[in-house]
Amino acid sequence: MSDHSKPVTEDVVPSELRQSYKDNSIVPLWESVPATSFGKQIEEAQIWRWSTMLPIIQETAKMRATHVLDRRVLLMTNPKRLHVWDEAGTGPLMFDFQCVMPGERAGAHRHPMNALRFVVQCTGGVKSIVDGKDCVMEPGDLILTPGWCWHEHVNEGKDPIIWLDVLDVMLHHFLGTTGFQPGPARDVRPQLADSAFTAAGIVPKLDGSDHASRSYSPIFRYPWVDAVRALVASPAAPDGSREVRYGNPLTGGPSMDLIDSTLLQLESGKSTRKYKSSAAAMCFVVEGHGVSQIGEKTIEWSPHDVFTMPANLWASHQAKGGTARIFQVSTREIYRRLGLFTEAFGE
Repeated sequence: MSDHSKPVTEDVVPSELRQSYKDNSIVPLWESVPATSFGKQIEEAQIWRWSTMLPIIQETAKMRATHVLDRRVLLMTNPKRLHVWDEAGTGPLMFDFQCVMPGERAGAHRHPMNALRFVVQCTGGVKSIVDGKDCVMEPGDLILTPGWCWHEHVNEGKDPIIWLDVLDVMLHHFLGTTGFQPGPARDVRPQLADSAFTAAGIVPKLDGSDHASRSYSPIFRYPWVDAVRALVASPAAPDGSREVRYGNPLTGGPSMDLIDSTLLQLESGKSTRKYKSSAAAMCFVVEGHGVSQIGEKTIEWSPHDVFTMPANLWASHQAKGGTARIFQVSTREIYRRLGLFTEAFGE
């Protein structure tokens, strides 16, 4: 056997030089994890099952420590994260389940990170206040809290509310643009009433106004009933699926600058066309049962499960036993604006 066939087990770096690397925070390129991982698929699809998550959320809700009350949040993180600062679930997206108990109020605050809330469970009496605008929270509703908008959450109902948060926190960590301002809310900008957008394709003329220059939708609450109505009316793809985007009525673009949200409907028994892109996505099963093939992994899902579609993996979905609806959030807009977005379709 030649010496070239033997695995390298010795450190070829002299001990004094190795210590110099360590003392001066130096990593030689041949030992760099990112540099030696180019072209490799590091992340695989993950699933957090509601049957597992709900009991954990309920037990967490029993905690009454002061520092917990405003932060009863459970992050779902990529098990292959590389360091303690990496709390993303897939790509740069961070997502979690949050619970607010009856009589509780999550105090007003704001930050540069964009966030959205998708209501999972609620029996009424709950609202978010976003830049002074009351947003009722009912199951299936999407509530936006764009960067630097004041927001707080109030539960005046009889039961806990659970919602799904999705944020672009990890992008801001990388860019060094994180921040946090506690309330009370101040210098709140005037908002447009949602009634100004009651007719599709007809919007207020806002040339030169503060509203026209904002990079997010003037609508902060997208009711579930409206989303379903739009979904049912949308054209079906050849595979029978239907999909709608939560958009900004003033621009026709995504509801928030860097986070793209869609709602997908699947008809039972037919797989969707395979798809992959350079953007990662989080999927929340609103209704129905089914299975997804994501890369080499097969994931069976049920209502309120959360699963991921990592970047650059072929994915297809199939509903079983009836219609299914999946809320999806992706990093598409980040990559598109950087000129790095790619996508491909299979059979």
